[in-house]
Amino acid sequence: MKTYEAVFILDPKKVEDGGEAFAKAASELVESLGGKVQRCVSLGRRHFARPIGKHKAGIYWDLAADLSAESVAAIKDRYRLNSTVLRLEIFLFEEGGDPTKLAPPVRIDFGGYGDAGGMGGGMGGGGRGR
Repeated sequence: MKTYEAVFILDPKKVEDGGEAFAKAASELVESLGGKVQRCVSLGRRHFARPIGKHKAGIYWDLAADLSAESVAAIKDRYRLNSTVLRLEIFLFEEGGDPTKLAPPVRIDFGGYGDAGGMGGGMGGGGRGR
Protein backbone atom coordinates (compact mmCIF):
# COMPACT_ATOMS: atom_id res chain seq x y z
CA MET A 1 0.00 0.00 0.00
CA LYS A 2 1.06 3.56 -0.71
CA THR A 3 0.21 6.74 1.12
CA TYR A 4 -2.28 8.99 -0.67
CA GLU A 5 -3.58 12.44 0.17
CA ALA A 6 -7.20 13.31 -0.61
CA VAL A 7 -8.52 16.86 -0.64
CA PHE A 8 -12.30 17.22 -0.40
CA ILE A 9 -14.09 20.49 -1.07
CA LEU A 10 -17.54 20.36 0.51
CA ASP A 11 -20.64 22.45 -0.15
CA PRO A 12 -21.03 24.59 2.99
CA LYS A 13 -24.82 24.67 2.54
CA LYS A 14 -25.08 20.87 2.72
CA VAL A 15 -22.87 20.14 5.72
CA GLU A 16 -23.36 20.97 9.34
CA ASP A 17 -20.63 21.12 11.99
CA GLY A 18 -18.04 22.19 9.42
CA GLY A 19 -18.00 18.76 7.81
CA GLU A 20 -16.99 16.78 10.92
CA ALA A 21 -19.60 14.07 10.25
CA PHE A 22 -18.50 13.87 6.60
CA ALA A 23 -14.85 13.49 7.62
CA LYS A 24 -15.74 10.74 10.07
CA ALA A 25 -17.69 8.89 7.35
CA ALA A 26 -14.79 9.29 4.88
CA SER A 27 -12.35 7.93 7.49
CA GLU A 28 -14.65 4.96 8.13
CA LEU A 29 -14.84 4.31 4.38
CA VAL A 30 -11.03 4.26 4.15
CA GLU A 31 -10.83 1.79 7.03
CA SER A 32 -13.56 -0.41 5.55
CA LEU A 33 -11.52 -0.60 2.34
CA GLY A 34 -8.54 -1.89 4.33
CA GLY A 35 -6.71 1.42 4.56
CA LYS A 36 -5.25 3.25 7.53
CA VAL A 37 -5.98 6.95 8.08
CA GLN A 38 -2.84 8.93 8.92
CA ARG A 39 -4.40 12.38 9.12
CA CYS A 40 -7.83 13.98 8.70
CA VAL A 41 -7.74 17.76 9.09
CA SER A 42 -10.18 20.55 8.35
CA LEU A 43 -8.58 23.37 6.37
CA GLY A 44 -11.62 25.56 6.94
CA ARG A 45 -13.92 27.51 4.70
CA ARG A 46 -12.29 29.29 1.79
CA HIS A 47 -13.54 31.49 -1.01
CA PHE A 48 -12.82 30.35 -4.57
CA ALA A 49 -10.89 32.39 -7.09
CA ARG A 50 -13.42 31.12 -9.65
CA PRO A 51 -16.86 29.79 -8.76
CA ILE A 52 -17.60 26.07 -8.97
CA GLY A 53 -21.02 26.18 -10.58
CA LYS A 54 -22.90 28.69 -8.45
CA HIS A 55 -20.73 28.07 -5.38
CA LYS A 56 -18.36 30.83 -4.31
CA ALA A 57 -16.89 29.10 -1.25
CA GLY A 58 -16.29 25.64 0.12
CA ILE A 59 -15.09 23.76 3.19
CA TYR A 60 -11.76 22.03 2.62
CA TRP A 61 -10.78 18.73 4.26
CA ASP A 62 -7.39 17.05 3.90
CA LEU A 63 -7.14 13.29 4.47
CA ALA A 64 -3.90 11.27 4.27
CA ALA A 65 -4.17 7.48 4.31
CA ASP A 66 -2.38 4.27 3.37
CA LEU A 67 -4.44 2.76 0.54
CA SER A 68 -4.28 0.33 -2.33
CA ALA A 69 -4.85 1.57 -5.90
CA GLU A 70 -8.21 -0.23 -5.96
CA SER A 71 -9.27 1.61 -2.82
CA VAL A 72 -8.43 4.97 -4.40
CA ALA A 73 -10.68 4.11 -7.35
CA ALA A 74 -13.44 3.03 -4.96
CA ILE A 75 -13.25 6.32 -3.03
CA LYS A 76 -13.40 8.38 -6.22
CA ASP A 77 -16.36 6.33 -7.42
CA ARG A 78 -18.16 6.67 -4.08
CA TYR A 79 -17.98 10.47 -4.03
CA ARG A 80 -18.19 11.11 -7.79
CA LEU A 81 -21.93 11.84 -7.74
CA ASN A 82 -22.22 12.97 -4.12
CA SER A 83 -23.82 16.44 -4.15
CA THR A 84 -22.08 17.37 -0.87
CA VAL A 85 -18.65 17.05 -2.50
CA LEU A 86 -17.92 19.91 -4.90
CA ARG A 87 -14.43 18.59 -5.77
CA LEU A 88 -12.25 15.63 -4.84
CA GLU A 89 -8.61 15.18 -5.78
CA ILE A 90 -6.44 12.29 -4.62
CA PHE A 91 -2.66 12.57 -4.89
CA LEU A 92 0.18 10.18 -4.25
CA PHE A 93 1.82 11.42 -1.04
CA GLU A 94 5.32 12.83 -1.48
CA GLU A 95 8.06 10.47 -0.30
CA GLY A 96 9.96 11.62 2.76
CA GLY A 97 7.08 13.68 4.09
CA ASP A 98 5.31 12.99 7.37
CA PRO A 99 1.69 12.07 6.55
CA THR A 100 0.57 12.99 10.08
CA LYS A 101 1.54 16.66 9.62
CA LEU A 102 0.58 19.29 7.09
CA ALA A 103 3.46 20.93 5.26
CA PRO A 104 3.93 24.63 5.99
CA PRO A 105 2.67 27.00 3.30
CA VAL A 106 5.22 27.84 0.65
CA ARG A 107 5.77 31.43 -0.43
CA ILE A 108 6.21 31.72 -4.18
CA ASP A 109 8.52 34.42 -5.51
CA PHE A 110 7.22 35.84 -8.78
CA GLY A 111 10.42 37.77 -9.48
CA GLY A 112 9.06 41.15 -8.46
CA TYR A 113 5.70 40.82 -10.20
CA GLY A 114 2.79 41.40 -7.91
CA ASP A 115 4.88 43.11 -5.19
CA ALA A 116 3.07 45.91 -3.42
CA GLY A 117 6.33 47.89 -3.19
CA GLY A 118 6.98 47.76 -6.92
CA MET A 119 6.28 50.47 -9.47
CA GLY A 120 3.17 48.74 -10.66
CA GLY A 121 5.00 47.73 -13.85
CA GLY A 122 3.62 44.79 -15.70
CA MET A 123 1.29 44.99 -18.65
CA GLY A 124 -0.94 47.96 -19.22
CA GLY A 125 -1.98 50.95 -17.20
CA GLY A 126 0.82 53.39 -16.57
CA GLY A 127 1.31 56.80 -18.12
CA ARG A 128 1.90 57.41 -21.77
CA GLY A 129 4.48 60.15 -21.31
CA ARG A 130 2.31 63.03 -22.54
